Amino acid sequence: IKPIYTKRKLDVHEHPIEDHSYCLIVDTARGQGLDYSAFTVIDATALPYKVVAKFRDNEISPMLYPNIIYEAATFYKNAHVLVEVNDIGAQVADILHQDMEYDNIMMMSWKGRAGQQLGGGFGKNTALGLRTTKQVKRIGCSTLKDLIEADKIKGFQKIVPQTLFDPDFIFIQRKILGFLLFFKSINASIPILNIIKEYDKTLHNR
Repeated sequence: IKPIYTKRKLDVHEHPIEDHSYCLIVDTARGQGLDYSAFTVIDATALPYKVVAKFRDNEISPMLYPNIIYEAATFYKNAHVLVEVNDIGAQVADILHQDMEYDNIMMMSWKGRAGQQLGGGFGKNTALGLRTTKQVKRIGCSTLKDLIEADKIKGFQKIVPQTLFDPDFIFIQRKILGFLLFFKSINASIPILNIIKEYDKTLHNR
């Protein structure tokens, strides 16, 4: 499916809708023409979830990348942002949170052998974003497969080229992976909106 329009390499497939909840999942590269910095925007209001926008650029600097994320996140009703913080991603999360004062960044708490869990940003061992590990990839890819087969991500097969070797498929898979992980770890059968509401509640009680 062709996007409605493309602006600064952001492909918009659907305009934001009032009272809908959106998630934006971010991966960061070094902007040296090799790996891609990319993110996916998902309408997570109810099942089936919908891919509504995507971005990819292998030349954008990590210092400028937060500006694109900020614009997209605010455009999509202050979307909840999940940043993969491996390598340079932590710097992007910090700029977005500290310098640009964007509040809707998901935070993770380390629970030892239990791994990472979505938290409210308080307590010990809490940090911005998600660190991708072998366990994270395994759970995320398994959940992604289940949702695709059950047709619970609307538009996924039309927007994303259907070959595992296509870079568009690879980058979107990685972005959705983190999104899937954080609600899979709670209860995959619960619509993501309910989890977001609980997350909001923990933030408001801080």
